[in-house]
Amino acid sequence: MFTVVTSTDQLRDGQFTAQATRNSGPNAGTKVSNIGTVAVPVPEPSALLPIIGVCAAALISTLVRRQRA
Repeated sequence: MFTVVTSTDQLRDGQFTAQATRNSGPNAGTKVSNIGTVAVPVPEPSALLPIIGVCAAALISTLVRRQRA
């Protein structure tokens, strides 16, 4: 079971997929696939800034290493 609790009202549609195995009945051991839509919170810009900063630092580091080689 996976759950998330959020206190934002900024939601958008997202997709999910899952796969399980039947454990009883005549089809025991067969796979069950699930695909659906779920409401997900939209990250605030302040939450995205650290992620963008880390990605930019990694990109700059990679470019500097390539120029030295």
